[in-house]
Amino acid sequence: MNETEDLVKKSKILLFKTLNCCESQIVPIQALYDVTDTNLRKCVTGLAGGINNNGSTCGAVFGGALNLAIKHRSSSQSWDISSEINLIHDVQKFVRLFEQEFGSSLCRERTGLDLKKLSGKIGLLIPSIAKGCVKQTAFTMNYISKSKISSSNSSINSIDHCSSSIFDEIKNRTGISDLYLKHLSTGLSGGIGLSGGGCAALSAGIMLLGLIYGNNDLKNGKRRSPLRYSPPKFVKYANNLIKLFKKKFKSLECGDITNTTFKDIENFNEYRSQGHCSEINKFIIEFIEEVLLNEQK
Repeated sequence: MNETEDLVKKSKILLFKTLNCCESQIVPIQALYDVTDTNLRKCVTGLAGGINNNGSTCGAVFGGALNLAIKHRSSSQSWDISSEINLIHDVQKFVRLFEQEFGSSLCRERTGLDLKKLSGKIGLLIPSIAKGCVKQTAFTMNYISKSKISSSNSSINSIDHCSSSIFDEIKNRTGISDLYLKHLSTGLSGGIGLSGGGCAALSAGIMLLGLIYGNNDLKNGKRRSPLRYSPPKFVKYANNLIKLFKKKFKSLECGDITNTTFKDIENFNEYRSQGHCSEINKFIIEFIEEVLLNEQK
């Protein structure tokens, strides 16, 4: 069995054992690149099922984007603006190919299920849908294994990442931080590689809640009980954040919220420089800060 076949097999097995389409992508790649940081596994607690089962960007796509970041980060002696540009280009290519292969990168469009309902969760056991999830897992792991890292000579000297600003401000206000996770999250910009999918600022917020309250019982990639729900505090706060976010901004997807399709990084930088996303960032930062303050009382 070659490396690609091994990664695909491991990911398929984990998909059934963990019931988390994002986590099943992360674990094999971490092992391949000898990444021992368990924080990423905690952070992806809420990135399955389209951001905590809300049907947005598929968990396999989140996993693919983060795994590409692991691959980039592991091959780089340093992490700078050129690393971020190359990562975004590669995530963008990956999402486009995923959408060409499966018709959409959104969970609800791929499965036709409402995973917030019990009937939706049971629907994942329908053979045709289960096979679809397995195919997405295989496609993603195959792509990560065989893809080449981009190399560019861009004149861009900065990127105002949606996720980085969340990580930075939470660090400033609460002291909670993880530089490695911040680096990995840069590929989520503009709705996952500028694709207009799940909002990267919201995703960063969910990742931070996962870092604090997420699954921490993984042993060798396997949970003690495959039917165990995410920790109650994580479920409570993640559900509340998403509910309030959707009420305020009407959607979880970057393309819907911004009503914009980003052509490239320059276009993304221009949009961000006009302050359009400042309200979103403020909302997420204040929500997480309030959660932590309430927990301390």
